[in-house]
Amino acid sequence: MQKELPFKEQPSVKKKSGYQQYEDYKVMLNLSDVSFGTKGHNKFYEITLYRKEHGLYLLVTKWGRVGAKNPQSQNFSFSSKFDAIKEFKDKFFEKTHNDWDNRDRFLPIHYYILSRLLDSHLLLENTQCFPLISAKVQV
Repeated sequence: MQKELPFKEQPSVKKKSGYQQYEDYKVMLNLSDVSFGTKGHNKFYEITLYRKEHGLYLLVTKWGRVGAKNPQSQNFSFSSKFDAIKEFKDKFFEKTHNDWDNRDRFLPIHYYILSRLLDSHLLLENTQCFPLISAKVQV
């Protein structure tokens, strides 16, 4: 059985606003490089696409250092599903240098995907792409 990790809802997207996450268009990315500078890099980038009734779309990006108290965020509104999905895929490519539609063959070139599902089988499969996610998680 797979369970989602409890990621915080974006503060700018309130439940009463009527937006709901659109399909599987949500991803949490990480970039870690201990050799960079005195503190190294340990950054995250989250991309989520929301849909509201009547075909309105909202792309929310959030980024910063892991553990930052005030990460930055930015919202983009779209009236076209095509444009919203294209922008989501463009942001994903910009950060990872991989295509969203081919993420099952993901190569960790820049940012890498953090798995949101707790499933020992999935984690073991991802170990070769994500060496930092190597321990089994029990729920």
